[in-house]
Amino acid sequence: MEGVCVTFLAVAILAVTTLPVARSATVRADASDYVALDGCGASPDRLCLAYPDNCIASHTCTLMATVRPDPAAAANKYLFEMAAQYSGYVAVALSESDLMGVDSVVECIQDPADHTVKLYQSLNKALNTTTGKRGNKRLPAEEQTGVTLAAGKVQNGVIRCSFSRDTVTTVRGKKYDLAKETWYLQAAAGNRLNADTSMHHHTEWVATGSAVSLGTAGLVKDSHGSRRDPPNNNGGGQPPSASAAVLALVAVLCAVRAL
Repeated sequence: MEGVCVTFLAVAILAVTTLPVARSATVRADASDYVALDGCGASPDRLCLAYPDNCIASHTCTLMATVRPDPAAAANKYLFEMAAQYSGYVAVALSESDLMGVDSVVECIQDPADHTVKLYQSLNKALNTTTGKRGNKRLPAEEQTGVTLAAGKVQNGVIRCSFSRDTVTTVRGKKYDLAKETWYLQAAAGNRLNADTSMHHHTEWVATGSAVSLGTAGLVKDSHGSRRDPPNNNGGGQPPSASAAVLALVAVLCAVRAL
């Protein structure tokens, strides 16, 4: 029996090593699905936030967000564009710090029902000192005002979205003036949605290192809080592969036979 188990285990290992693996965060420069947005090259004409560092020239970005005064709407609106190498959602937030707190969030999600991209506003919750968690709550329909979806699609595993936001909005009593005030710009993305299609757990998250004027142009420095969660963390990363599960099952069966 020991020889049989060794043989099955060897076959399982071979299967694991020869099956296709999940795409990593680093994308080849010649890949068709890397994240890229216009206006962030050598002479940027808008504010650009990208992850990981130095990814624009090498075409290895997995998360990007840009913002500028909307050229089609005089001084009344700002145009946001975002893209991420995920198929669940991509979102941007305006905050008074580089940490997720009480922030105004605009999220673009791929609706699992019809696979179209839909736009929603939500609010990051303040830190709960008891649980140590923050959380996010989508605003009700009557408070989904001041933002308009311009375009959105999911293609080759990349979700892209652009929307306009009124220069001045009020969210839950807090005024957001995009022209006169500076803000920490945050971007986040992931694959998983909750049952109500709200965002689940960010796989990638990045924030500007300081408060910035949204009307300036250039690539901004990201914050020390930038991160990419490792795969298989059951929090937005890739789930364990079927081949890995088979390998684990073979090992368990062999261990049982040996008893």
